Amino acid sequence: MVSLVLITAGVWWWREHKPGPNPALTLADQVTIDGFTRLTTGVIFDNPPSAYATYIGDTNDHILDQFHAPGIRIIPRSDPTRDPPPDSIVLAVGDAPHGCSLTLERFLPTAAPYARHGVTRVQAANLENGTQTKLQLKILCPG
Repeated sequence: MVSLVLITAGVWWWREHKPGPNPALTLADQVTIDGFTRLTTGVIFDNPPSAYATYIGDTNDHILDQFHAPGIRIIPRSDPTRDPPPDSIVLAVGDAPHGCSLTLERFLPTAAPYARHGVTRVQAANLENGTQTKLQLKILCPG
């Protein structure tokens, strides 16, 4: 009888305290950028919840106009700053539901392995010659 009570209590506790989906990853999955293909999406950390997504598309000056996500407000950086590693710049910052924040980076035309991760050889060549752009979105939510 004691065993049954302990098992029931354990099941109840697990149902009440089991971790839910990572809200940062849920938000990253909702982002689209017109003219860009999503390359990767993943979790950076589960606690605090954070996620990333990378995109590739033709280079243009209207990337922020092409950014779409429900409930996400994006604020262009008037002075795009370099973000470590030194092969990217921050194009915009923003906020999202659940108290989350985000950054949108553009990789600079470079042969750096970090910038080429997840792309084909042709895409890597296009990144280096500037005809294509690789973007990375990072979302961080409170823990």
